[in-house]
Amino acid sequence: MKKLLLIGLIAAGYWTYSTGMLDSWVAQAELENKSLTDITCEDLGRVAKGQSLQNMFGAQFRILELTELRKVSSSASEVTCRAKALMSNGDQSVLTIKISLVNGEKYFEFRTN
Repeated sequence: MKKLLLIGLIAAGYWTYSTGMLDSWVAQAELENKSLTDITCEDLGRVAKGQSLQNMFGAQFRILELTELRKVSSSASEVTCRAKALMSNGDQSVLTIKISLVNGEKYFEFRTN
């Protein structure tokens, strides 16, 4: 039983590493104590990489790479950036990444245009 649990943990670890989710989780943790004025588009790009997006037909695609990150707007309650994104289905899209501060909590939004 211990061997099966160990194999499961190794498989889960490999999955989080290979999908980029581990990097995204670490990036989110790093932003937890940063104020919105200190958060850069590169910070948001590290959070976005590895995230999955779902289209209106239910298909899911992961964000593989981001280039040309640029800030669109910034205020005391939110930061919005745009980037060119390479998706797991091979498409390149313009990705909007937003972090908002609501009641002291930080919320992320990822969407393609």
